[in-house]
Order: sequence, then structure tokens, then C-alpha cells
Amino acid sequence: MNTLGLEKVSLQALLQNKRLSLLVFLILFLLLFLGIQKFWMGGAKTKSALLPNVDTNGEIQEIIKRSSFLVNAAKYEQAIVLLNETLRKYPNQQDVLLQLGMAYRKAKFYLQSEQIYQQALQFYPNCLECMNNLAVAVLMNGNVERAVSILSLVNQKKSDYPEAHFNLAVAYEKTGQMKNALSSYQRYLQLIPLSDSRQEPALARERVRRLQEGL
Repeated sequence: MNTLGLEKVSLQALLQNKRLSLLVFLILFLLLFLGIQKFWMGGAKTKSALLPNVDTNGEIQEIIKRSSFLVNAAKYEQAIVLLNETLRKYPNQQDVLLQLGMAYRKAKFYLQSEQIYQQALQFYPNCLECMNNLAVAVLMNGNVERAVSILSLVNQKKSDYPEAHFNLAVAYEKTGQMKNALSSYQRYLQLIPLSDSRQEPALARERVRRLQEGL
């Protein structure tokens, strides 16, 4: 009788211990699962902060249009605020970075413009438009030699990029390299349509005429 009672007690204690062990195991498993989930979500958040968001609804293009309107109306500060807000929503988005760099440049904030294009190139190292615009900002900021270096690299990567040839011609003129400037203006004019009615082609033709007269 006493032995059976002891066996009953031992069995109950064993079952209790098993239940306790199972409970501890479930708690540990739950904590481990929550920890892994938190780590995964944190990693995904970090990754999304580094990579550009994908515009799926045309929102970014609409913002680009609005900012262009503001820049053309000389409302640079409003454009800059709008584009910076957009970058907080769509981090490192290429079109927004390009537009923001241009807005800073139009507002004559050349250093900020240069920094934005450098940021763009960190995420899009093969973006020739980013390099070309960086060179313009650098040139406007007074670093002519560096601008020549950047634009020469752009032309090595893509020899038929008209804007890079035009900007390189301007930079060459500032360094007194008139023959190189003439060559770059002429190359620019070869690459654009004859019907191009923008200000730059007219300026390039005038510079070609004057440089030919002076050489």
C-alpha cells in the first residue's frame, strides 16, 4: 500500500515535470521565433533604407513634374522641400536625386548640388547623367580641372553623349584650352539634330565661330 502510494506520487511528479519541461520548451521556442522574426524585419528595414523604392503608381513622375514647374517658376526652395520629402518616402530614388541636384544648382547652392550627385553615384555608379550633372555642379563651384576630368571620363564611357561634350567645351574654355573647346563644341553639334532649337546649340555655333576666328 505504501509502495503503491509512493509510486503514484512519483508518477504524478514525473508527469508534472514533463509538463513543466514542455512548457519551458514552448516558451523558449516562442522567444526564439520572435527574436528571429525581429532580426529579419530589422534586416529588411535596413535593406529597404539602402535600396531605392520602386515607383509603381506614377507618384514619383508626378512629383518630378511638379518640381520642374516650381524650378521653372524660380520657386527653388519649394522644389527642394518637395524633393527632400519625396526622398524620405523613396530613399535614394535616382530620378528624385537628379532633380534635387538640379534644383540646388538652379538655386546656386552648388555645394549641395555636388553632394546630391555624389550620393546618387554611390547607388548608381554607372549613371552617366549623374556624372555629367556632377561635373556641372563642380564646374559652377569653381573646380574646373576636376570638372574636365569627370567629363572626359563620361566621354570615354559614352562618346556620343552630346551634353557631356558641350559641358566639356565650356570647361576647356575656362582653362584656356581653346582648341580642345572648339573640338568639343563641334562634336556636340554633330550629335544633335539640326532642328534643335534650344539655347545650347545656338551658343555652341556662336562659340565655334568665335573660336575659329581667334585661332
